[in-house]
Amino acid sequence: MEIAEKVAEILCSRKYNRYKVQDRDRIRKLIQKKTEINEPIPIVGYWGITDKVGASERDEIALNFLEGINQRVLGTYDVGLQFTFLLSDSHAQLNGIELREYQYYLESMKEVMDSYTFNHYLLSDLNKSLDYSEIEFIPDDSLLESLQKGSRKLFRGDFEEGIEKYCSARITEKSIFEENFSDALFFTYNSPLYKPLFPDLPILYLKSSKNGSHPPWVKK
Repeated sequence: MEIAEKVAEILCSRKYNRYKVQDRDRIRKLIQKKTEINEPIPIVGYWGITDKVGASERDEIALNFLEGINQRVLGTYDVGLQFTFLLSDSHAQLNGIELREYQYYLESMKEVMDSYTFNHYLLSDLNKSLDYSEIEFIPDDSLLESLQKGSRKLFRGDFEEGIEKYCSARITEKSIFEENFSDALFFTYNSPLYKPLFPDLPILYLKSSKNGSHPPWVKK
């Protein structure tokens, strides 16, 4: 079995993914492209920013879980993976959280990510040219139910308004990933229900720990 196929098998494994990966062929082709030029395999995704009081044990567990995947890949491909996180400070602001409330969590996550040599960028640094005008989007019933739960938990205001703002932002931000990380895999802790909001990249539905996929930045 060639290296690209072996790495794809690792990354698509249910050991690391909460849901079955649908983009196996696209993932293998991207990995093949990177292994042929001996470059790290790039994986990019959001890291939510909330008013948590600093990085917690769950954040550490989630990052350590991702590093564990990298170590597994290094056993097959000695260049490994390169994780990149878009720290979604803009989403915190959208949810009504002020800078003074989320800044400590943001800065502490940067520090922890640096200790793993993970890349990170502020979403607000990458979205300056985007038009965040409201986009009409009608989610199906299953997605709507999930969005309602998330909005009630995170948005400071009418939850329906929160859903509209969140969906508009995610659809608008697809271009950030597609233009700046066009040769990367996209990872998410969301379910496949959210695929209409994902960029057009090969998708991994990674776990945040060996026991689940609860986003570590969301308070339980």
